[in-house]
Amino acid sequence: MRTFKENEIEKATEDAIKLGYEMYDVKEYAPYLYMLRETGGIATGAYIDGRNTKFGKNLYYDSNIGVEAYLLEIGYINNRIDLQNILENQNGYVNGIVKTIKMKIFGEDVKFHENDIQDNIKV
Repeated sequence: MRTFKENEIEKATEDAIKLGYEMYDVKEYAPYLYMLRETGGIATGAYIDGRNTKFGKNLYYDSNIGVEAYLLEIGYINNRIDLQNILENQNGYVNGIVKTIKMKIFGEDVKFHENDIQDNIKV
């Protein structure tokens, strides 16, 4: 996960002073994408509130409503080999994603068999 580095925070602080706005409360190693979230400001730490005019205002920066979302890049559909792998291994991808989520959220060590997808996912 990309996080803020000390030199990025220093540069942003310098920019805030130059442009005349109060620097956002960003700490080193804070997740970078939190500033880009569209909803759930309090819950997620989103803080784009319009003080820096280079960026739009996140209308939900002070809201506690939001849905956590993640983007999983499993391949590129314009790459013949990636596309073939995605099409031929859909169950493997889904089982891998489910297993990872269960391990990270619930601490479960999940074992899957080839046909487990029907038992674990309701579509």
